[in-house]
Amino acid sequence: MSGARDALPHRIPRFAEESSRRPPGGRRPGGVVSGGLWFGIHARRVRWAEMQALPQIARLAEQGDYAEAFALATRAEKVVPGNADLAKLWPEISVKVSIETEPPGADVEMKAYSDVAGPWVHAGRTPLKNLRVARGYLRWRFSKAGLETLEYPGPQGQNFDMKLRLTRQHSPESGMVYVPPGTFRANLAGFGYLGPFPIDEHWIDKFEVTNRQFNQFVDAGGYSKREFWDHPFVKDGRTLTWEQGTAILVDATGRPGPSTWEAGTYPDGKDDFPVGGVSWYEAAAYARFAGKSLPTLYHWYHSAQPYSAFSLPLSNFGRAGPAPVGRNPGVVGTGVYDMGGNVREWCWNEAKGRRYSLGGAWDDPPYFYLWSELREPFDRAPGNGFRCLKYRSGARPSERFAAPIVRPFRDYSAEKPVSDESFRIFRSIYAREPRPLNPVVISEDASAEHWRKLEIAYDAGYGAERMSAYLFLPKHAAPPYQAVLFFPGAGTVQERSSKSLLSFAYIDFIIKSGRALLHPVYKGTYERQAGVVIAEHNREQVSW
Repeated sequence: MSGARDALPHRIPRFAEESSRRPPGGRRPGGVVSGGLWFGIHARRVRWAEMQALPQIARLAEQGDYAEAFALATRAEKVVPGNADLAKLWPEISVKVSIETEPPGADVEMKAYSDVAGPWVHAGRTPLKNLRVARGYLRWRFSKAGLETLEYPGPQGQNFDMKLRLTRQHSPESGMVYVPPGTFRANLAGFGYLGPFPIDEHWIDKFEVTNRQFNQFVDAGGYSKREFWDHPFVKDGRTLTWEQGTAILVDATGRPGPSTWEAGTYPDGKDDFPVGGVSWYEAAAYARFAGKSLPTLYHWYHSAQPYSAFSLPLSNFGRAGPAPVGRNPGVVGTGVYDMGGNVREWCWNEAKGRRYSLGGAWDDPPYFYLWSELREPFDRAPGNGFRCLKYRSGARPSERFAAPIVRPFRDYSAEKPVSDESFRIFRSIYAREPRPLNPVVISEDASAEHWRKLEIAYDAGYGAERMSAYLFLPKHAAPPYQAVLFFPGAGTVQERSSKSLLSFAYIDFIIKSGRALLHPVYKGTYERQAGVVIAEHNREQVSW
């Protein structure tokens, strides 16, 4: 920041107003100061506020650095309260939030959502009214003795109210978060627009079901008690007997249990890892055992909430395996963890005999967070896990939400081709006049075993814009290379930097095969984002 900030000895929290701090430019006087000296100090402070601080606040706001702008504006307001120019800047850099909790008296802390390792800033104790905070996506924490601590991601860029119900420790809903009545509406990839439907209050597991929890079901003889298995087993279109169905659901040693277990138990040290390798039937049976249900597709997405641009980089995608539940800080929705990545989660609904699995696993591309995958209900892949939901009205969802959901499908093989004239019009949209690209190699990295990586900048071909691409050249093949042009998945519209190259773990085999790979940074992806957002559901209420 500018020298103006460096001249200020007193830092304040960067997100919320705090009235106890004093303005920059001096210390609290220990005795009487003459009138002339006081006016001189005050005039110098006013000049600092009007000539240095206000222009810097405006610049920071234009850059989207609302936290720094907020901190500087808070200092300036102590010097020039009621300043008209500052009053115009406040709506650009801050929002007002009112917070109530049930029960009241909870301590409220906050910080920037992505500042996972940063300190929490104490904002007060509920209820709070019209608290002014820096504009941006925030991470809130609510705590009180006897209650479970709740982290909650806050909406960005608008004034909002939060009315939250905290879960009592050791209650029947312990380990779950409360979801109030609301309205479900969504524009989901593969479905289009769904809703609006009213959704009743319910509770959803804060974390995915762990090995330790699932082991309680196994130890209680869950695989041998028919009362927990109230869905008929169907495999390859044929209905199986209960004995035939449960005989399939064994671990690596033939004992009842998930496919990833051995000798009827999970690996040592994996107590708090999500259970994996379970079929839909096992997930549904455990939920019945726990007095809960599998969430419907609607309830799952209702809690997943938007702003995945912030949560996905902090979720478990593209890694070697699952992580302990809650280890990844990508909290979403009403305070739930690992909805993106870690293990994919079975849901209630079916379509043509298969069941929906949501959120993606650690080895899936990030865009699976918003893609509803259909799997055979007997599928027991290591990445198959689940979380549970509890309805106030009972253990099962209502008929509206439990009904099968068939994804619309367009058969392009049956489409009639357009006329030659229409095709010429379509082709003209993509026409481009060949001209020099003026490429420049920005950097080169030869540290990888199988390839050299070059970052290249060149003319985009439209306007005066430049763009970049990553060129991977195989080390163990001779030119000329067969080149592959890569187009990445939708997760790149949420990632902020191309340094990560989200899909690279799935395409490195192309380079190892002796081919060159060109990975452009397309418009709307990574650092070239242009307001592009993939289909995400929206909540009618962002707070309650």
